[in-house]
Amino acid sequence: MSKPRILICLVCGCERGSWVNPKLCLSLLRLARGPRFDIEVTVSDAPHIHVARNTCMVKARESNVDFLIQLDSDITLPEHFADVLSDVISRNLDVVGLGYALFGAVAKDKWAICPPISAGIFGNEYREVGSVPAGILIIRSAVWQQVPGPWFKYEWKADEIASRQMDEDMYFCELAGKFGFKVWTHNDVAGHLKTVDMSGVITGAVSVQNLSDEISQIRAQRTPGRKVWTAADQAALDAVKARQSSQKPGMAGTLLQKIGIR
Repeated sequence: MSKPRILICLVCGCERGSWVNPKLCLSLLRLARGPRFDIEVTVSDAPHIHVARNTCMVKARESNVDFLIQLDSDITLPEHFADVLSDVISRNLDVVGLGYALFGAVAKDKWAICPPISAGIFGNEYREVGSVPAGILIIRSAVWQQVPGPWFKYEWKADEIASRQMDEDMYFCELAGKFGFKVWTHNDVAGHLKTVDMSGVITGAVSVQNLSDEISQIRAQRTPGRKVWTAADQAALDAVKARQSSQKPGMAGTLLQKIGIR
């Protein structure tokens, strides 16, 4: 029996600077080396997210694969994702999206798992839903074979600022539903690193530069030719270094603070 042919398409356009998180890379290596699937991995880095997602669909159609997996580059796969994927294929489910943490999707100004975790009908693992976010999306080939593209696009309100009415992933789920395909979520949850908010990093970098300038000023106060570094000089330098240490959390630390882990 031939193995299911799967195209994994990493979506990493301008939002994430064509970056793919290392943990996801390791997960994909393990998945591709496994015996259960015939996997090809590609990248879609179009500057607009809906174009990138539509490009994934076109690549899947041209590659004549059985399933397409779209992964945002800041997603981390759950530990037993290979088992989930094998089960989705055996059930021949149309569209499956795993939940992950999103800010403001369920409640304003709060992080929450979307879609919410809930008991389903297949061994308390699956639940049919109207839509799922597309950060980790498994799509059966019949969808792009029977539904005409574009499959992903934004819809805008008819107000004077043309505000957004529907995101590209919600549009896709509604479109698939109109053609009789079912959308499911699974109780296994993916990780979501989210796009880094650079404001804290930049602020920290400016503070560090200011403190470095202070160190330079302290050293410049030494009179020419004086070779003795006094206790007062050392105390002032130690105070500056202490502030420097406290104001430079690093990019990883800043990100963890932003999402409330630290």
